[in-house]
Amino acid sequence: MIARTGRKGRRQGARFDAKRSRVLGAGSLGALTVLAVTVAAGVSYGGHTDTVLDAAGNAIGFEVAQVHLDGQRETSESAILAALGIGPDSSLLSVDAGEARERLVALPWIEQASVRKTYPGAVHVQIRERSAAALWQHGADVAVIDADGNILSDGFDARFVSLPLLVGTDANKHVGTMLTLLSGFPELEGRTRAAVFVGGRRWDVLLTNGVQIRLPEHGAREALARLVDMDRREQLFDRDIASIDVRLDDRIVVRPSEQALATDAKGSASWKRRGEARI
Repeated sequence: MIARTGRKGRRQGARFDAKRSRVLGAGSLGALTVLAVTVAAGVSYGGHTDTVLDAAGNAIGFEVAQVHLDGQRETSESAILAALGIGPDSSLLSVDAGEARERLVALPWIEQASVRKTYPGAVHVQIRERSAAALWQHGADVAVIDADGNILSDGFDARFVSLPLLVGTDANKHVGTMLTLLSGFPELEGRTRAAVFVGGRRWDVLLTNGVQIRLPEHGAREALARLVDMDRREQLFDRDIASIDVRLDDRIVVRPSEQALATDAKGSASWKRRGEARI
């Protein structure tokens, strides 16, 4: 029943269970008139609009024989057919293109959609899906989200394991801000394991080696610029440290790991006193 269409309009998939379409001839016009009156009466007195329309439409050759689908990647064909309201006995008469489009764009992955009917028995659907931008962990759940924070798949999908991971309540609402921030520092972006939204105000960035970078609520870009510049000179990210705090404008506070403190017999006075060093 579904036929996929490529960008150039060529058929890409097989036609399944397609019914034979019938073309109305001049001799059918009288029957069509009678059916129109019958449909109107049935709808008026019985109230079963779709059922009556499908029966009438199928009787005159307007059964839905094909659904041409273009642009679908993540949304299942069954979900699309359900949104279209098309079943085994549907006719074009009962397919409301406007309502079908509204139901399609309500599906998680679909951003835009158009629905067009061509008689005697085809429905053409063109959709544009959203792109996965990140994973969002909220509590014990992990969802796939787009760049606007919309949930595309409410569950972990291994295909998207390489996407950035955001953690915390409402972190999805600020995904664009964080992704834009990290993209400005490629050397840091490539080493980032996760970004944690803290207290609904600011971010902590966790590196793949376990280092935690504490960013300020305001001026995060400037703080990261200072930190990345220091790393270029001193390879700070490669040191045996637990966290780097850049929330203060006039200093960077580095806290060594517990292992570093235990093995450094000569640790600096500040480390012995506070377990941290200010740079």
